[in-house]
Amino acid sequence: MGCWVAGMEASKGKLLFMSTDQPVEAIIHPHILECAPEESLREVARRMSDRRCSSILVVEDGQPVGIWTERDALRLDYASGDTGRRAVGEVMTAPVKTIPGSTPANEVAVHFQEDQVRHYLVVDAAGRPQGVVSQTDVVLNQSIEHYLHLREVGSVMRQHPPRVANDASLSEAVTTLREYGADAVVVGEDADPGILTERDLVRALASESTTATAGELASRPLLAAPVEQSLFHVRNLMVEEAVRHVGVTDDSGRITGLVGFTDILSSVEFVYVRELKSALRERDQALQTSRKNLRMAERIIEASPDGVIITDSETRIQSVNPAFTRLTGYQPEEAIGQTPAMLSSGRHGPEFYREMWRELRERGHWQGEIWNRRKNGEIYPELLTITGIEDDEGVVTNYAAMFSDISRIKENEERIRRLAYYDALTGLPNRRLFDDRLQVAIAQAHRYEHQLALLYVDLDRFKRVNDTLGHAVGDALLLQVADAMRAELREGDSLARLGGDEFVVLLPEIDESRDAVNVARRLVERLGHPFNVDGNELFVTSSVGISLYPLDGDDGEALSRAADNAMYRAKELGRNTYQLYTPEMNAHTFQSLTLENHLRRALEREQFECYYQPLVDAASGELVSAEALLRWHHPDMGLVSPADFIPLAEETGLIGPIGDWVLHHVCQQLRWWQEAGLPVVPVGVNISALQFGRDNPVEPLEAALADSGIDPGLLALELTEGVLMQDTQRSVERLRRIRDMGLGVAVDDFGTGYSSLAYLRRFPITALKVDQSFVKGIAEDPEDAAIVSTVVSLGRSLGLKVVAEGVETPGQLAFLQEEGCHVAQGFHFGYPQPAEAFAADWLVD
Repeated sequence: MGCWVAGMEASKGKLLFMSTDQPVEAIIHPHILECAPEESLREVARRMSDRRCSSILVVEDGQPVGIWTERDALRLDYASGDTGRRAVGEVMTAPVKTIPGSTPANEVAVHFQEDQVRHYLVVDAAGRPQGVVSQTDVVLNQSIEHYLHLREVGSVMRQHPPRVANDASLSEAVTTLREYGADAVVVGEDADPGILTERDLVRALASESTTATAGELASRPLLAAPVEQSLFHVRNLMVEEAVRHVGVTDDSGRITGLVGFTDILSSVEFVYVRELKSALRERDQALQTSRKNLRMAERIIEASPDGVIITDSETRIQSVNPAFTRLTGYQPEEAIGQTPAMLSSGRHGPEFYREMWRELRERGHWQGEIWNRRKNGEIYPELLTITGIEDDEGVVTNYAAMFSDISRIKENEERIRRLAYYDALTGLPNRRLFDDRLQVAIAQAHRYEHQLALLYVDLDRFKRVNDTLGHAVGDALLLQVADAMRAELREGDSLARLGGDEFVVLLPEIDESRDAVNVARRLVERLGHPFNVDGNELFVTSSVGISLYPLDGDDGEALSRAADNAMYRAKELGRNTYQLYTPEMNAHTFQSLTLENHLRRALEREQFECYYQPLVDAASGELVSAEALLRWHHPDMGLVSPADFIPLAEETGLIGPIGDWVLHHVCQQLRWWQEAGLPVVPVGVNISALQFGRDNPVEPLEAALADSGIDPGLLALELTEGVLMQDTQRSVERLRRIRDMGLGVAVDDFGTGYSSLAYLRRFPITALKVDQSFVKGIAEDPEDAAIVSTVVSLGRSLGLKVVAEGVETPGQLAFLQEEGCHVAQGFHFGYPQPAEAFAADWLVD
């Protein structure tokens, strides 16, 4: 309320510091010292002295009309004998400056400087007075201890302060104060100095001592402090002694300056206001930037092709964007106030939504594919992302959902799946789908301990039909053959076309080998009947080979190999017959065992070597990277084909240490090339399921990189779809760790596995490698060309680099260039070479 103590003397040396973000009404005293305009200055001064206040509010008819402060005492004429009898209304400051009580305390100091006043009347929202706030009140409620410790008293003192003699009149002393613009004057000589302040003037008015001399009115002794003393010490001295001024002495003890509480406050105010203005300026800039960003975000949401829904914490829709209406058919007024359940398709059960909300609560967001329903009843798939929006206390206040229609992408997925898993001519499963079914059937047979049979069917001399009557007639004949074979099979049996005139039959459950023989006999007999194709009566015969599980093998590869051998044996016996597999047909079993024994010693005997095959920019032909391919040089067997020893290494578990060796060797080779000053390109290394499935698959990578010291960006990992899909959640986490290390990640043999948009969007991968089996036939087979075109389009739309493997001809390259494929790899550009030869051909200018 503008009292002299200002929180200082009330605590006897202790200051009360408050937060600067509180309203000014929190730092004022609730009682206001008031007077009427007609009251005399003597009475007003007496009341101010008694209450030790620096100001008094002049009120008339219940309304403040002015204010009189100790500073106003300097404007009086003390030479006149009746000064104290004058009415305060004649000399008050009017009108009274007011400030709302809700004003932040940290902004009031700025207003003091702008308005050049030392007191404000604080009013409430209705304009009613709440109290008086002074500069002292505001500054003393800031945390200034650190600042006071750092400043010396000499930095703020008034040098050569005004002086008057002891016998000077009060009028002369006041004139000196006015001339110097000071609030205190030194009285007398250095031997016994005193001090006369604005407060002393008020006290003189109150005691009718205006005719006394300066020496009689001065306060003694004048406390002093050395010029190098800290402001903190001096401030505490003032508080403890209940004074407002301290003299400043030089080394000889002579008073050379004067520092008052106002000087300290002015210094603090200057620094504080300067910093406050800077903070307010930064705040305003931040608000302006925030508003700009908010407007930008609103425009982006409005223009977004994705639908956006904002709900409250109870999932009631609060707003939608124009894309929402375009995608769902609902107008904003139809959706606002509803819940997203209005879009439910009914395809997802309660468990789906429970799992979605569980993940949303635990992670704060959820992303996935969901089926919803448009206003017209159409059900469509969408990719949906939901994010919880929290307040400062971490409580979810809103949910934001973004969704896009992925119908076309789903159609492409189905197209890829159909092209990849079904024969385009007959509609039968192809080799890939059949292999999946065979694996499932073997697992079931193992679990329930029953037999199954595999029948390889080859049409005898079918090539003569194509050569004589043309491929169109040949295709029509294949369709009739497929239908005839279906008619001879049970409902649970599977028929697939492997390619050309080769078919395979899976009998998933038989009691004995005679059951398989009976099916084979029926097939041979049925296919021996004539077929009528476009008026041509055609006769074809068939050779059938039979293998049995578990007698002839316990996995799909062994059973297929046995059935194939048996089918060729049937051809050797004159065709148009069937043949059961016998052990004599598979004499290479012993060779396989021998190869395994040699493989176990190949690593320790340093028989492995890495070859490097170039990957080039499909458009320019420039080298962009390379793939490391493992080769085995055996002293007796020579160069062993990877097709022979890689599956064996995976089967025996040797692929783990061999794969680690490849990682270290490739990293060392990259370092050697760098040390030779060659322009090194990234190298891809194939990672097996065993390596990726370890408890810590990143550890070997870190070790290889640390030993070589190369940039992680020079190393890329290639994994097949099957490896990634064994445990998708774990795969995502591990791939993120690998990507965080800076390595690239490519999906190898893409198109032969799941080929799903869902995992492509979920896995943090950088490239797709189109399997060479598709690239091989793009010039002749429209089915393969369609698959490659679709995969390239899908990869580009997802921002992934697309690599075509197995490019061997200019025609294949031209097709890939036209489709926009990024990178090509194959014999057309270069064969795999040892490191030295590769460097000489590709890295040396």
